[in-house]
Amino acid sequence: MSDKDRVEEPIAEYAQPLTFEKVWLMFKETDKKFKETDSRFKETDKEFQETKEELRETGRYIKELSKNLGGIGNSNGYYAEQFFADALEKKMQLLNVKLEYSERNKQKYIKSKKIREEYDVILTNSDIQVFVEIKYRFKQEHFNKLVNRKIPNYRILFPENKHFKIRVAIAAFSFEKGVLEIAKQHGFYILTRIGEDLDILYPDTIKEY
Repeated sequence: MSDKDRVEEPIAEYAQPLTFEKVWLMFKETDKKFKETDSRFKETDKEFQETKEELRETGRYIKELSKNLGGIGNSNGYYAEQFFADALEKKMQLLNVKLEYSERNKQKYIKSKKIREEYDVILTNSDIQVFVEIKYRFKQEHFNKLVNRKIPNYRILFPENKHFKIRVAIAAFSFEKGVLEIAKQHGFYILTRIGEDLDILYPDTIKEY
């Protein structure tokens, strides 16, 4: 065989065969990495649980705060109702209209018509009834409910009072912007507080319903 036909094996270092010790070291290294990863997962889970508990605490705080604020609102509403109802009963007169008796929190429900309403105060004499809607702060939504529901439902709920002329009053310690003007346009008594007494705004615009 000539030198040209001879194939020489390339000079290279073959990988050394794996020994038991090398395999064992590889397993130990892999196990170490798994443990580190597991430790990180546990730490992340702990942080997640802590965050979850903090969110629960925040939720409980918000719920309690809402409850307290709702309680304050209810207390304000009750105080306003007591003040105006007491003041009206003490006075028993709106401008030149003298009144004979007063009813508080009058409710009625007609099942067949699915109508239910409550009227804070109803003042009556021989030919006029005035029902009074009382709020701590009178808002537009209260006014809309009064005009669209409570006024038309009054005649339906109390047909026995059909011979009375109906007048409407709103009473509050404060009024949302725009409410006074539209109440004036509707011809309502507008009652507010001056010290421990009542004041009637726009007395020349009263209408009957």
